[in-house]
Amino acid sequence: MLDFLKRTFINEDVDMEAGDWLVDIIIALGVFGIALAQLSLTAGLIIPDAFTRKMLGISVATPSMFGLLAIGATSLPLIFRRKFSWACFIFCLISWAFLSFKGDDIAVSMLPLLVSLVSLCAMRPLEDSFVAALLAFLVVGFVPSLTPHSVLSNLTMIQNLSLVFAGAGVGIAFKTTRDLVDSAELRVRQTEEAAKANTAKRLEEERVAIARELHDITAHSLSAISIQAAAAEAQIDNSPSDAKETIAGIRNIAKGSLAEIRQMIGVLREPGDAENGPDLVPALGTDNLGDISDYLSNAQIHCQINMHNYDKQKTPSFVDIAIFGICREAATNIVKHAQADFVQIDIEIVTPDLPRIIRGSSCKCYVLLSVRDNGVGLGENLSKTSGHGVEGMCERTVALGGEFNIENAPGGGTLLTAILPLS
Repeated sequence: MLDFLKRTFINEDVDMEAGDWLVDIIIALGVFGIALAQLSLTAGLIIPDAFTRKMLGISVATPSMFGLLAIGATSLPLIFRRKFSWACFIFCLISWAFLSFKGDDIAVSMLPLLVSLVSLCAMRPLEDSFVAALLAFLVVGFVPSLTPHSVLSNLTMIQNLSLVFAGAGVGIAFKTTRDLVDSAELRVRQTEEAAKANTAKRLEEERVAIARELHDITAHSLSAISIQAAAAEAQIDNSPSDAKETIAGIRNIAKGSLAEIRQMIGVLREPGDAENGPDLVPALGTDNLGDISDYLSNAQIHCQINMHNYDKQKTPSFVDIAIFGICREAATNIVKHAQADFVQIDIEIVTPDLPRIIRGSSCKCYVLLSVRDNGVGLGENLSKTSGHGVEGMCERTVALGGEFNIENAPGGGTLLTAILPLS
């Protein structure tokens, strides 16, 4: 019960500061002054003729002590109109009814009651506004029936009922407008937050993509350098000339890797950071599969590359680059983990007739990439997606709307497949 009364009579969502209280005090004093002026001057100014006032049943109100107290009791509660809307409205309504019953109805100001009604309708829910308007309508229409009737009193009652209706409408309109503005501001904030979240997501995706590219470049090149360095170490005593050629190969590998990293960093820079902008050299694609074959050969792994109906000119560049990236990372993993001596890479253009084509895709052509080795396989306790290399290959494939799979091959070794749509 206490919670209900608290929710009803206290507007907890309204935070009043010193300036807000000062504004409401000024408004209450202003309403008091207007009501006092009406009590003192209305009848005498509008109907100065004593005979006419007598015929209408009106006497000029004088600002007696009772009148001052009554007007103060009606007006001063407006100080609390925003924080305690219901209490202020009920107090003003009762005070107005009592003053109207005890005094001359033309001298009773409706202004305090209207201000409290407008404030309640503007601060409280819509159902509260209807209840308050109905109460005011009933009281304003009923109280004149308890006093002597006159022509002007009937006109005043109609006027007051119209003012109650108009006041409730103004308060409801104000609340509706404020709610619409708040709703629009909320949507703007939500849109800004969604944009920030989307930007953060895109930045995270870019960060992951950059990390994947750096991983692929450095892992492959460092693995190749390690293999070449081991070969040079074995050759340096028996065949210095071969060791010299191997060291030159190490230098070339390092130089090529540095060039790739430099190119990536150049693209990431702002346009103004370089005089002529980044050097946009095309990324490595299937034309460079020979480098992968040489890399595997240096690791004493025979490599066979088969291209079935594959035409690079008709393949989107991002698909061709992805194929090379997957092959390069697969070769790196084979050298590091597979203990294999043979690798077969097949790249083929296939149609949706293939049973493993992506479900739900409407693409008419796909690239099927398979990399198979005769090594030790994944092992029973090794997750198919463990390691950054496998994760990067999977991300490349999924980013292009494809499917990726790695599993133990029948008869031993590992079989990696990636299906990429040509669209």
